[in-house]
Amino acid sequence: MAVALGNEVADMAKDAGLKVVLYPHAGFHVERVDHTLEITTATGRDNAGVAFNLCHFLKVRPDADLAALLAAAKPAGSGCCAGSAAKEPPASDVTPSTWLRASISRSR
Repeated sequence: MAVALGNEVADMAKDAGLKVVLYPHAGFHVERVDHTLEITTATGRDNAGVAFNLCHFLKVRPDADLAALLAAAKPAGSGCCAGSAAKEPPASDVTPSTWLRASISRSR
């Protein structure tokens, strides 16, 4: 179901010229970067990527190899968040993918 939904969202985003970023969040179904990599790889969409949040990573995988994880995520990477306190990215850093992620978050 996650892959089908990822395909649907990626296709809608592509029609608008955007990239979709899956954001892993501690305690959610997609909790780790490797979870998002599985989904984005399975979608096969070139506009589906992953986001990385250091705080969430440290909460769910504090003993994991951070360098190896980031290397694996880099080809599919689209975004990075050092912490979760920021509600909006700085205007100079706004890209279609960060805007879409922020828009989806606000609509929930």
